[in-house]
This record gives sequence, structure tokens and C-alpha cells, in this order.
Amino acid sequence: MPHQGRAGWSGFRFSLFASRRIAVVTCAFCQAAAEDDAWKVVRGAKEQNSSFREWFLRGLRIAISNNLRNFALNMSKAKIIVAGIGPGSPQDVTPAVLEAVRQADVIIGYKYYFQFVEPYLKPGTECVDTGMKKERERAEEAFRYAESGKTVCVVSSGDAGIYGMAPLIWEMKRERSGSEDIEIEVLPGISAFQKAASLLGAPVGHDFCVISLSDLMTPWETIERRIVAAAMADFVTAVYNPKSNGRYWQLYRLKELFLKHRSPETPVGFVRQAGRDEQQVSVTTLQSFDPEQVDMFTVVIIGNSQSYLYQGRFITPRGYYRTTVATPGTPSTDSTPAPPPPPQTPPAPGQGIMVEGFRAIAGGPQPPPPQPHPALRPA
Repeated sequence: MPHQGRAGWSGFRFSLFASRRIAVVTCAFCQAAAEDDAWKVVRGAKEQNSSFREWFLRGLRIAISNNLRNFALNMSKAKIIVAGIGPGSPQDVTPAVLEAVRQADVIIGYKYYFQFVEPYLKPGTECVDTGMKKERERAEEAFRYAESGKTVCVVSSGDAGIYGMAPLIWEMKRERSGSEDIEIEVLPGISAFQKAASLLGAPVGHDFCVISLSDLMTPWETIERRIVAAAMADFVTAVYNPKSNGRYWQLYRLKELFLKHRSPETPVGFVRQAGRDEQQVSVTTLQSFDPEQVDMFTVVIIGNSQSYLYQGRFITPRGYYRTTVATPGTPSTDSTPAPPPPPQTPPAPGQGIMVEGFRAIAGGPQPPPPQPHPALRPA
């Protein structure tokens, strides 16, 4: 190489490494030069006796382009899937959740839940355990992996949107800078109260609500107001987190409040470890319900004023049978007599007025026929 070429390269080399930004770009070039397209450009330029500066810059442009393209591709993959894996039985995991688990590069969750998804993981999938009561750390880990271009699946028991990880992930996305391009997808699962209801019979056949007795995130004063409102409004009520090692009296208080607004004979069902090997299903009445039989793995369901027990099952009618239990003239194949229909409450005053109004419209005098516009009337 001519002396001036060496001097030119020395000057370029000095200016190159004198600038921190250019040095960083040089690292990107060195990484990308191993790729076929960038290396071919460099090698071709050298064979044509181009100056070092010329072929270096040509290769550098290709390297930067490749890195930017790869970064864009990685960001387009950045995704967090929040998946509810059901109450604890492999049969209760939905096909959509299993497919999300197969696609994930990283699984994040409480380690107990990994056993339900491990058979479906692709080779090389990383499982990250954050331990119990580490929901915030779990969400932060999910965003860190997603920001590096990974597809992350955050697994949550039951339904991820019911006391699960989905709300926290969305809240963190809103507060976390730089996460605007990360896609969030929530996949529903079978919740614990749905599984418990199916085992008890049909206790949530009418309007219902779900209340958690955990006061870690919600003040007890707020929880108690919601309990009273649910009891007064005659909602079928499912109770999550009824007890824990350090919290026991709240369930006694809930029973006391419900007895002020419900009959002592109101059906109550509770299921421990729903869908798992240790599953236990029990039905009783509100008066006989013993909170000592309940632990943190139990879901409690309290019936409304129309609920009843039949053949050991807890039923809340939707309202199809108002005056009879069976269709007249249809013989029953069941030897056990059906229970009498629950008493019907009279309609509210507003409802009676509305019904009478419709009757008057249907049976009263017809309105006069519409008259044509004055401009269209004959002279």
C-alpha cells in the first residue's frame, strides 16, 4: 500500500477511535462483518483494489443496516402473553394457552405452576421463578425479557384477569417508559370459582359477584362495605382468599353480615383444592357453615334467596320455572321428589306500572291514523 495510503489510514484510525460514538459503531461492524452480505462487500471491495477507507465504510453501512433491521425484527417480536392456566388440573388448561406456551421463549410465574406447562415447552425455553407474593418482580422480569425481543408467557392460576397478573402487566406497561411497542395479549382461563361451581352443581345460575377477603391491597373497610352491598342485593357471592395463616376472623365477620340479610337456610358450598388431587367438595347452610373447615386454598359460594339444595347439589335457578318444577304431563324418571319452587316476590311498584301500561297499550283504543302534512292535503 502506498505511503500516503498508510498515512491516510493512520489519520482515519485516530479519528475513528477518538470518537466514542464511532467506536461503538465499529463494534457493530465487527459483529456484523461475520454475516455473509457484509463480509462479501468488504472482500469484493478489497479485490478491486479500493482504498481501505472506501471498503471499510461500505461494509460499515451494511453492518449498521443489518443491526438496525435485526433490532426492528426483535422489537416486532416483543410480546407478553398473560395466560390463565386454570385451577390446577391439566384437563382445565385451554388449547389457546397451550399454544402460547409452545411459542414462548420465556415462561415466568410461580414455580408450582410450571409443572402444568413443562410438557409443552419447546427446547431451550427458559423458566423464571419469582416466588410467592412477588407479582411486581414477576411483571418487571417479563418486561425485561420482552424488551430484549423475547416472546414471554406469564402464567397465572385460574383466569389471569381475575385477581391475576393481567391488570398488573397492563398497569406496568402504562407506567414503564420504552415499553410502548411491546404487545400485550391476555388469554382467559377457567377460574377457581367456575371450577368450584361446576363441582357443587349450578350455584351461579343467576346474578353473582366475587369478593376477595384479602386486605393486602384493599382496606378492610372497603371489603366490608362490598360484603354488605352483595348481601343486601341478593347476589350469589363467591369468596376468594377466605383465610390465611395470619388472617382468620374476616370469614366469621362475613357470615355474620350475611345472616343479617339472608335466611339461615341459604345454601353454602365450599371447595378446597378444586381440580387437584386433594379436592374436597362440601355443601351446607349459612347457619351451619363452619369457617374452621376453610383454608386459603378454598373457594366459598353463598347462594341467593332463590337457591336450594337438591340431591346433594347446590342449585340457583335462572327463573324458567315460576310456578312448577316439571313440565305438566311429563313423567319424571327421578324417584326423588323435586323440591317445591321457591316463593316468588311480588313485582316492584315500578315494574307493576310498566306492566299495566303495556296492557293498556295492547288492549285499549287504537290511536288515530297519522294525518298527512298540511301542504299535502287537498284544497
